[in-house]
Amino acid sequence: MSRKFRPTSLGSQSGIYSVRGSELARSGKTTPNQIRCVVELLDDSEFVIDIDKPSRGQTLLEAVFKHLDLLERHFFGLQYVADSPDNLQWLNSDKQIRKQLKRGPPYIFYFRVRFFASDPSKLSEDITRYQFYLQIKRDLLTGRLPCLYDTAAELASYVLQGELGDYDARIMHDCSYVSEFRFIPDQSEDFEERAAEFHKHHGGQSPADAEFNFLEVAKNLDLYGVDLHFAKDHDGLDLHIGISPLGLTVYHNRCKINFFPWSKVVKVCFKRKRFFVQIRPDWNEWTDNVIGFHMPTYRACKNLWKTCVEYHTFYRTHFPKPSNSKSSLVRIGSKYRYRGKTEYQALEEGRRQPRTEPRIVRTLSRRYSKRNDDGSRRRIDLDHIFDRDDTVFNDGAPNSTGINYSSSVPSNFDKMNHSLVRSKSLGVGDEIQMSRLKPALTPELQRNGSASQEGLMTVRMEPDDQGRFGFNVQGGADINLPVIVSKIARGMPADMCMPQLQEGDEIVHINGRIVKDLPHHEIVELIRTISKSNRRLLIMTIRPNVFTHSPRDGSPVHIVSPEQFTAAEHKHEQERNIAKQEKEKAPPKDTEALRVSMDQLRENLESGDLLVYFQELYRKKPGMSMEEARKPENLPKNRYRDILPYDDTRVTLCKGKNDYVNANYVSMKVPSRGVVNRYIAAQGPLEKTCGDFWQMVWEQEASLIIMLTTTVERGRVKCHQYWPEGEETLTFKNLEVICTKIRDFSPSYVYREMYVTDSKSLRSRVVVQLQYIAWPDHDVPDDSTDFLEFIHIVRHYREGTNTPTVLHCSAGVGRTGVLIFMETVFNMIEAAEPIFPLEIVRRMRDQRCSLIQTPGQFIFVLEALLRAYDGKAKKL
Repeated sequence: MSRKFRPTSLGSQSGIYSVRGSELARSGKTTPNQIRCVVELLDDSEFVIDIDKPSRGQTLLEAVFKHLDLLERHFFGLQYVADSPDNLQWLNSDKQIRKQLKRGPPYIFYFRVRFFASDPSKLSEDITRYQFYLQIKRDLLTGRLPCLYDTAAELASYVLQGELGDYDARIMHDCSYVSEFRFIPDQSEDFEERAAEFHKHHGGQSPADAEFNFLEVAKNLDLYGVDLHFAKDHDGLDLHIGISPLGLTVYHNRCKINFFPWSKVVKVCFKRKRFFVQIRPDWNEWTDNVIGFHMPTYRACKNLWKTCVEYHTFYRTHFPKPSNSKSSLVRIGSKYRYRGKTEYQALEEGRRQPRTEPRIVRTLSRRYSKRNDDGSRRRIDLDHIFDRDDTVFNDGAPNSTGINYSSSVPSNFDKMNHSLVRSKSLGVGDEIQMSRLKPALTPELQRNGSASQEGLMTVRMEPDDQGRFGFNVQGGADINLPVIVSKIARGMPADMCMPQLQEGDEIVHINGRIVKDLPHHEIVELIRTISKSNRRLLIMTIRPNVFTHSPRDGSPVHIVSPEQFTAAEHKHEQERNIAKQEKEKAPPKDTEALRVSMDQLRENLESGDLLVYFQELYRKKPGMSMEEARKPENLPKNRYRDILPYDDTRVTLCKGKNDYVNANYVSMKVPSRGVVNRYIAAQGPLEKTCGDFWQMVWEQEASLIIMLTTTVERGRVKCHQYWPEGEETLTFKNLEVICTKIRDFSPSYVYREMYVTDSKSLRSRVVVQLQYIAWPDHDVPDDSTDFLEFIHIVRHYREGTNTPTVLHCSAGVGRTGVLIFMETVFNMIEAAEPIFPLEIVRRMRDQRCSLIQTPGQFIFVLEALLRAYDGKAKKL
């Protein structure tokens, strides 16, 4: 008889050896105080790790981020199946894992993008964009992210470019290679043909470039970054509620039927299975509107409410509101608040932590067999795709199997060696295919093995009902001239396509066919054939009209005497004093209307309404033509293809054969003060157009130039230096320019005085240039103090002058529009006129397109306006 001992009696022994623990370790199983977590990654590989039972969600998240080598982590999360396969919940980083999951072990998680960046280009690292790319590619395949047919084909073409490299007619002579991939649920042969057509025009793009362009297209999709939740209305109609960075959208049969921007939402709440949205009333309503929805379960309703809280905090706030630790004893409702980083914090954190870009090992998509002639699938015939002389890149023996290029293989294993990685099994023939295509994933090989395509653009258009594209071509092999777009008809497809076709563009390919070897009549016939075909899609690769540079004209130098300089300066001082006295004699105005308008502006800025309306405002006034700017001889004079002057308000040069310069007259009136601020809004001069710029200054008798950019920003030339330095003299035909004085008044701006002389008439003029140098590239100043001070300096030098002020940045619309707006509202504040910002921007854009170019610039001028008004109100 064996004697039974109580379990506690073993604890008093002097030596203990855990046989069961060692056996579990030998078999790869977890120990009793650990749990196994399996994480499915976006490339379909699995990451397996054993962690302690009391571990919280943050422990597992950190392990996954370390495994993927992700720095920008706040956009991602882990999902798990809750009560049903359709109900996926996000893992809470502050709670224990075991208390959140009811199933397991092992615990199954799915690594996914939780918050999509509003603009993926602002992400700091390519490895983060690669995870976004994998997520969107998966959403397209599952149908979660629907999009238009052509858009899906374009997205598929970037996937092909990233995985296969440049299109090679030798091995990709038909679209059958596309059928080896799956991009959308209902993939057809027509879709594959379109994807192959797009693929032909992506030559020279590395995998990182292709993924970047993929995201640039995907971010404009209607459902990009939208989290959909099933619901019903009070009549039982099936709906979907989409939560996005902009607000709440209601869909029925995938059609948007209602939209509630966050600026209009007062409150979101739920009770049992009902979800409520309280909407702020309009100006003609007295009470708030409350809209209710029925959710399938209480858990689904609470999940929708939590998603609203998270999205609003992440996208609409810079810093999350701190939770109140001293909560009351009696609290009604859920106390859940999102405590993670916001999008603003996540992007700023990525910028502040620069590091060497980690190596990305990309995973090839799963390959399928090709189609037979009858549409059925067949095995891949490798000899049909690749020549027998192609080199086979294999890591093992020629006949080895199980080759894996998965990015899930860790670069370095954890010191505790408690994690392992498992990859999905590959299909038949996938290993050989992957080994052959592996060189296409190396950026160096792509760059070295393909011709440079820098500077080429792809233009797509469909004909009108009569089969017309609306443009003419010149040139061809028969007359030994390049094929050039000679004329574009207004309102036709060629005039409205994006990117915009311009007169003077050289056509390189038409639907993948090289046109430089074709005679003129064959090119015209090819375009007509495409307009009559079933697809009717014209895809042209064009080379934009290239800028050419001509040497400056050399003329004799004429120096102005100091007496002339002093007399001119004294005259300007007298004019400024007279204007100042008139200003002081002006009667006081009633400030009530101004105060009301500023209070309304402040409220609309905080709610976000003004920004929404600004983004809906037209950039180019409807009906305004730009024919002169699009003429072949004038196209090289434009710094940017999409920033062109209106014909009605453009500045014309009086002397010379060509009267074109990229500049517009802009006049801003303040009737109550009798003030008209006259500007010439121009682009920053090119090297070729410096002479035209100075001729414009001379003919318009301008005495003040405002420059709002530096000559070079981030390695790119923003404006050619059109003024001399030191004792240098610049000569432009009859005009001679010398710089007589330069002062750095502050770190924000530079003051220059220049003498401009006409060598024929011997007339001279003093021109003052004020250059603001504290505006950050691709951003706005953090503080408006220096800029407001600069506005006061500009106004000081404008006083008493009747000639227009020449104003430019690089394109002549962004920062230029900001200064015009600010100087105008300063006059309106002094005249006590009510200020309506959208009306001012509309008046500006009626005279030059795109003035105040970005939402960030618009927010900056509104905040600067409020600061200027508050300072003025305190003095009063």
